[in-house]
Amino acid sequence: MRSGKIMLTLLCLLLAACSSQNESLPTNSSQAIVGGEEVLANDALTSSTVSLVANISGAPVSVCSGVLISHNLVITAAHCLVNFDQLPLVVYFGAKLPTTMEDPGMVAVAQATFHKQYTRVKDGWGRYVTTLNDIGLIKLAEEIPAGAQPVAILDQGIELQSPTELLLAGYGIINEVGEVQQADGLNKARVNLVNVEDSILVADHRDGQGACRGDSGGPAFLETAQGLVLVAVTRGAHGGAMNCRSFGEYTSASYHKQMILEQARLMQAEAPQFVAVPAAN
Repeated sequence: MRSGKIMLTLLCLLLAACSSQNESLPTNSSQAIVGGEEVLANDALTSSTVSLVANISGAPVSVCSGVLISHNLVITAAHCLVNFDQLPLVVYFGAKLPTTMEDPGMVAVAQATFHKQYTRVKDGWGRYVTTLNDIGLIKLAEEIPAGAQPVAILDQGIELQSPTELLLAGYGIINEVGEVQQADGLNKARVNLVNVEDSILVADHRDGQGACRGDSGGPAFLETAQGLVLVAVTRGAHGGAMNCRSFGEYTSASYHKQMILEQARLMQAEAPQFVAVPAAN
């Protein structure tokens, strides 16, 4: 009982920390897409998008998302992993969120790490408005389920122009206006890139579609003739916005290529593939 209370307290601290960055994680679900549509089990998104699940008193609680980038390596947001030593996570593959910790889609984690220069940034009023180097990696301890398929990452040096279309995916709330609605599985939406600010991609959510509370670590893909290519992972709201219907920030994966490859080597994980492909839209 005491252990369960400690785990719940740690989860609440994680939620509170992310909330202060406008990346709050709902207490009974994660990785949300607002204004999107349900993803089917045979969709390519389901093969590569994962949920990061905590065991809270025997119940699965999805707290973040991630993306399978090799057969034993998942990329996510750094802030999803800062409490990993106290709040261990497992990786879940599936179109619908699990209801038990015994779900066959669960895969154990061998090791987790995040960028050494991960930083939370405050504005002049002391509010957390963004994070820098918000990239983390998880090495899997078990084989991935049948049907799971890693995705390649967009290589360095490929410039994306506004308004490039990005495909988002995640689990969690599907509406944050009025009564919050939780999703029971994976959802998707498309948004347009409007700006690139160093390592952060800014996308337009003003039409009511985009990542929202708890979408941290989820993918922003390019849809290409070669399939889905990962561009970035969800960070949070842009400019300290207090809602999900303004602009969103996504941490560039290609910007952090050297960190990803080096950490994969140190973790003795299979290295991801980086590819140079144009957007298909």
